[in-house]
Parts: sequence; structure tokens; C-alpha cells
Amino acid sequence: MIPSVLKGKDPMTPPPKDSRNHPGYAPTSMQLLGKVWSISLSFVLAAVAGALLGWLVDRYTNIRPVGVVVGVAVGLIAGGIRFVRDAKCADAEALERPGRTPPK
Repeated sequence: MIPSVLKGKDPMTPPPKDSRNHPGYAPTSMQLLGKVWSISLSFVLAAVAGALLGWLVDRYTNIRPVGVVVGVAVGLIAGGIRFVRDAKCADAEALERPGRTPPK
């Protein structure tokens, strides 16, 4: 007879459910902090990416300050749009958690 330790997992056993789908799930403070950092970092990186693209345009077209200024402006606008969209999404997820009510 083979010991149960050596048998391994039963292939017919269903995988464990994701704990986030259970009612009453509340994310930890580190998970919330990670979401906040990812939202803010995406805003900053959009501005940096716009500046880099503007710098490349300036470098190859010889219109020095215009490309960087336009690139930063476009990056800030794109980052702001993404920031608002992600913040709304995070707030909607937070309102779905039990015990949280919308502000009055």
C-alpha cells in the first residue's frame, strides 16, 4: 500500500477558490497601498514617457523646446485620464466590500 504522502494531489480535486471572491473578503493594508502606488506611478510614468518621446522628436527635428513641452503636456493629460479612471475603478471596488457605505 502507498502512503498518502507519496500519492500527491488527486487530479479530480477542484482547485481552491480565490479568496477575493468570498463574501467578507477585505484586502490587507499592503494590498491597498500597492494599488495606490500603482495608480500614482502610472501617472508619473506617463509624464516621463511623454517627455522622452518629446525629447526624441526635438533631437531629430531640431525644434528644441517644443517637443519636450508638448510631450510632457500630452503625458500629463494621458496620465491624468488614467489616474481618474483607475481611481474610480478602485473606489467602485471598495464600495462593493461589505461594511463600506458611500459618502453622504
